[in-house]
Amino acid sequence: LNQNTLRSLKNDDLPGLWLCDSATICACEDDDDAGNYHPGSSEELGWLGHFAKRARFGVFGLSGDDTFKNCSERSIHAFFEDLGECSYSKVSLMVADLTGVADKLGP
Repeated sequence: LNQNTLRSLKNDDLPGLWLCDSATICACEDDDDAGNYHPGSSEELGWLGHFAKRARFGVFGLSGDDTFKNCSERSIHAFFEDLGECSYSKVSLMVADLTGVADKLGP
């Protein structure tokens, strides 16, 4: 799942990117092109950010309280900085619940 998403981002062939925890079904789980990703570590999140900032996609979704459970605060900040450097012209943000994300990032 994650490798396919990274490959699609690298090839700039992904209409949307969805981050979910392993217990949550991503919004487009049935769609092979959805770009579902379950970050299992800070390193995995780092690779996602690396490829995401070079890609153009139209939708970014975030769902699940434990999406960043195994990721450090530093890697989460770095990921969102990378996401801010994306080459897209317009992106729609779809978020379910940011409680877990906000708790992980702190004040």
